[in-house]
Amino acid sequence: MNATLIDTNNTWAYARYYSSFASPWISRLISKLAVWFEFNLVQPDDYKILISSQPHSSGLKVNNYVRADKAIVIWHKMYERQINC
Repeated sequence: MNATLIDTNNTWAYARYYSSFASPWISRLISKLAVWFEFNLVQPDDYKILISSQPHSSGLKVNNYVRADKAIVIWHKMYERQINC
């Protein structure tokens, strides 16, 4: 699952599963079952937190970032430049 910031009040959550069976309808069925299984059995608490969370401030000065967050830092810098233009 991926969660992407849209604006200060909205986040887009995306999950994609792919299976490559000979029959396309079996592939779609398995993918849909995998998504249901993920949200209802593997990550139900994470999903509940995601949909119930309230917007809060974010940005370079609010959060503490580590090396693995480099892409997030770049995104925030680009977002701030666009707002300040």
